[in-house]
Amino acid sequence: MKPLRLIATLLCFWYALAGGAVAAVTEIRTAAQTDSEPKFVRTVVNGSTSVSGMCIDIFHAIEKIDPELKFVGDQEWEPPARIDAHIFYGKKDVGCGLVKNKYRDGRFVILEPAMFTFRYALAVRADDDVAISSWDDVIRLGHDNVVLAVQGMGPSKQLEDIAGLRLDTGSGSIQQNFEKLLAHRGRFVYFRAPGLVYLLHEFCVQDKIKILPTTMNTLPLYMLVGKHVAPPTIERLRLALAKLKDNGELDRIQKRWENFGVDHPPACAKH
Repeated sequence: MKPLRLIATLLCFWYALAGGAVAAVTEIRTAAQTDSEPKFVRTVVNGSTSVSGMCIDIFHAIEKIDPELKFVGDQEWEPPARIDAHIFYGKKDVGCGLVKNKYRDGRFVILEPAMFTFRYALAVRADDDVAISSWDDVIRLGHDNVVLAVQGMGPSKQLEDIAGLRLDTGSGSIQQNFEKLLAHRGRFVYFRAPGLVYLLHEFCVQDKIKILPTTMNTLPLYMLVGKHVAPPTIERLRLALAKLKDNGELDRIQKRWENFGVDHPPACAKH
């Protein structure tokens, strides 16, 4: 018997003794969303850069429950609008922690239960003494009421339904909106409260911009799946999320990250 044929025969015999063929791993393509702390967080340890955060923890938890699922691409950064487009056109399979809205309904499979819930607030210049308790207060300010929101984000799109609200979603990053706010090209920045403290420090504007105390919205965030993904894989993802919800792991992950940047904000780094 030729050596290669002998090796193949021995391998087949070994797999048979082990109980059959090794189960195939299904890769789930995704990406890390920019400006999304604490969902995805840039981490540097001993000079090596990686991505951590709530979504990474949930991906690992899903892989632990269903070892035949493997998330890939979660160390590569993409803006939210590109993630949506890549899932829609089949270049990615899932997005983590995204808002359910009329734009996404029908375009994607939105898995229940929600992965976690975020609170959204407004930030203003530090010397602005404005008091806001609702969106009606913002609208009543008249011409000086422009709200800056990041382009392509689900929460930003929801603001489009508020009649009378002057919305500017022309910027692709939170840093650009901080710059526009300080240049008086808007009065408010709309963003999720978890991670906003971190970002103010990250971009060295913690002394120039403050967060207003009012909660403007509280939104559940979901896993979005492309319609090209095989139905059995979608069902396995749904079952894994349901198990993580039932055993309390989703809540534990949220609690672990909910004060991200408050207790230990990053050192100010010039960009």
